Amino acid sequence: MLTKQQFVDFGRYPSGLGYIHIHSFEGREEITKEFDHALDSLRDTSGLVLDIRDNPGGFNHDDIVGRFLHKNTFVGYSYIKNGTRHNDLERRKNYIEPRGWEYKQPVALLVNDRTGSAADLFTRGMREAPRVTTIGTTTHGNLSGVELYAVLPCGLVVRISNGYLSDTKDRSIEINGNVPDIAVETSIQDYLNGRDPVLERASEVLLTSLQRAAKSVH
Repeated sequence: MLTKQQFVDFGRYPSGLGYIHIHSFEGREEITKEFDHALDSLRDTSGLVLDIRDNPGGFNHDDIVGRFLHKNTFVGYSYIKNGTRHNDLERRKNYIEPRGWEYKQPVALLVNDRTGSAADLFTRGMREAPRVTTIGTTTHGNLSGVELYAVLPCGLVVRISNGYLSDTKDRSIEINGNVPDIAVETSIQDYLNGRDPVLERASEVLLTSLQRAAKSVH
């Protein structure tokens, strides 16, 4: 049973795992409040599935990533145009600060080729959080810098990026996307049969991680 909100749905499995689905980042404060409510409700879960598949983006939400961090964390670079020549770009290191209490259980972040824009940026941040495994297919890779607009003589308006973003290894996310730690494809037959192999694999990964952690304690 899912508790549905405007942007963030959540629930829990009989296995003890929690599930949060962020289907859009189009909201600002609303999404943060909805996510905080979801995470607070799932605080006692043994692991968390965080699903941002098909999320087209919207606004940046580093504040949500901060719920999974215990220290100021380097997440990648941003390149912003600062001159007239093609390669006149200023490189800046990007960090995300922790916020609120930290969720310390393992997390499976579900992504696909329709995870894009601000959701791509969100994925970049979550990849640097501890105990997070990305599962699914490579994200859309349409994450660019702050755009400029130009009006052509024919009247068309063109949006032009004035920079780009890369991950901690300085690999551009634009075009390349965020490559998941575990690649899982969903076939047409899966859809027809009502199966979700990405979600199934996520549950397996989390439960296996928890079993190993329990054995290491003993």
